[in-house]
Amino acid sequence: NFGDRFYFGFSSFANLRQNCHKTTAVIAAVPDNRLLLESDLEDASHVPDALRRMLHVMAEAKGWSVEHTAAITKANARRFYESGLVRHNTTTRPTDIQPNPPVKVSSRAG
Repeated sequence: NFGDRFYFGFSSFANLRQNCHKTTAVIAAVPDNRLLLESDLEDASHVPDALRRMLHVMAEAKGWSVEHTAAITKANARRFYESGLVRHNTTTRPTDIQPNPPVKVSSRAG
């Protein structure tokens, strides 16, 4: 069944640039158990704000509370990562994101 392998991820960076009305209509049409929240940002310091912004848009589009939307997208993300559809060694998992990633320092003089 191909439908079990499809999830739909939304981010403020990619989906709220233009025509937000279209984005909310698409979110409303996505099955609840296939909705994912993404950041699509390179700078981890901006991720929490970007996720919150998209979370609020999703909640409004679905007619849910922000708390319910967070619970649904968290459960979906967990199911997505546990499904084996993603190779964990090449993808950052949501639980791996840190506000300030550690910096590796070489002990060898150059």
